[in-house]
Amino acid sequence: MKPPAPSPALQQAMQQSMQQAERAFDAGDWNTAAGLCRRILDTKPDFFYALNLLGVIAAQSGRLEEAADLFARAAAANPRDAAAHSNTGNVLK
Repeated sequence: MKPPAPSPALQQAMQQSMQQAERAFDAGDWNTAAGLCRRILDTKPDFFYALNLLGVIAAQSGRLEEAADLFARAAAANPRDAAAHSNTGNVLK
């Protein structure tokens, strides 16, 4: 059984947190970006964008097994997104 969807207010808060995470990542503050993503995933474990960004951070930090797991989870959350499949293939290469 699928968990209920977050309320509109919670969805908006997660989107705002994701935007903050992306800005932190772009600024080179990967720890802040990762922390924000993890907080989002505490609420919604299959939030595609948080999984994907955490995967990018793990891959760029040399944690390839963790990155592959995160990208696979992102691909499962949004199977039509080619980026997650491509990222999975790249870290497995």
